[in-house]
Amino acid sequence: MTIRTILLAVFLLCVSASAYAKKTLRIESEPTGARVEIAGEFVGTTPLKRENIKDFMFQGPVYAWSEFLATPLQMTVSKEGYVTQTIVITNGPFVWASIDRTTIKYFYLISSTYFNIKLQKVGEFLGGNPLAAKESTATTVPGPVTTGTRLNLSTEEIVGRALPAVVTIRSAQGSGSGFLISDTGLVVTNRHVVEGSQKVSVITSKGESFASESVFIHPSKDLALIKIQGSSLPYLKIVDPATVKVGAEVISIGSPGIPGGVLPNTVTKGIVSAFRDADQFGLYIQTDVSINPGNSGGPLINSNGEVVGVSSLKFVAPGIEGLNFAIFASEIFKMLKEQFNFVPSYADPGTVKGDKALVDITSEPLGAEVYVDGVFASSTPSKLSLSIGEHSIRVSRPGFKDWERRIAVDAGSSKTVNAILEKKSEP
Repeated sequence: MTIRTILLAVFLLCVSASAYAKKTLRIESEPTGARVEIAGEFVGTTPLKRENIKDFMFQGPVYAWSEFLATPLQMTVSKEGYVTQTIVITNGPFVWASIDRTTIKYFYLISSTYFNIKLQKVGEFLGGNPLAAKESTATTVPGPVTTGTRLNLSTEEIVGRALPAVVTIRSAQGSGSGFLISDTGLVVTNRHVVEGSQKVSVITSKGESFASESVFIHPSKDLALIKIQGSSLPYLKIVDPATVKVGAEVISIGSPGIPGGVLPNTVTKGIVSAFRDADQFGLYIQTDVSINPGNSGGPLINSNGEVVGVSSLKFVAPGIEGLNFAIFASEIFKMLKEQFNFVPSYADPGTVKGDKALVDITSEPLGAEVYVDGVFASSTPSKLSLSIGEHSIRVSRPGFKDWERRIAVDAGSSKTVNAILEKKSEP
């Protein structure tokens, strides 16, 4: 064996040893005793020390047969009474290629061997006790209205009233949109806008900039909350989900991105096209309102100036247009109730507490009028939010016999009603 061959063998052994060395990962939190999950698996409580983590997770592959981390890792730190923090603990993807470029690997690296997560008490995150009865000097948009009162604002009026509460969000990953839902600085946006960031910048339509105090990311849905410091801030009211119908006019306000920057305060208009249930990801509104990258997290607003959804995604493919989606307002209420036990003072308690359920009503043929307990509700197909209990449903269409049934609406479940109408006999 030549000296050159011996040296090469020694070099490869050294490289191999380095590639499989072990490191220690330390995770602490303030306060201690928090539950830690990595990639969805429970790994312990803080303070946490994980030894013998393979070196490649911090340095990447060395040669073609090296092990490597092929997917990003997300860490969730939670403790009862505190806002759960979810962060991405890896950087990447990075590319490793062999000298002859015949082997290419995409890999991720754990960004640090030490993480210290500061958890914030729920009450502090919301800006005081949200359940306390108090008079607010904040400007709501359009402001609390008496139940049943419909303003039917023009597009110009909606935009003028809503803009002060709509914000642009900048993070290390890029930019998106959001909107205030409380006078204490609580901002709603999409999870994918802020995921991986513990701090973001929030910029108002007037150009005022706020640094986030804390970020909450929903564990399963594309929703997030940002807390900024402030009082008597303008905010948007969330609609009663039971009042939203297919065909209703809606507008979107947000900050779509373009090469070199963003276009803040962009307004587009359309209608509610349909409701789509995405199972564990929640209920979505399908809309033909134009939604582009950067619009994510912005509000979808009805003619009364209320938020009916959070702009979230669109389908892009040749020959496809007008298929855009927003997370339905009911999911915001659920997040506030389930994660913070917070019910906005203007909200219908039945909707928030789960005393209502969704009922899909369709008919053959379509386009029939639907009456619930004798009151016109919508035309088929429709998705109605009805209170728990029994209801009388009547489906009516000219030239056909009325279809009538009594149905039971159960908590926590959805129901589908299909009315097959019979033609009236000729006289």
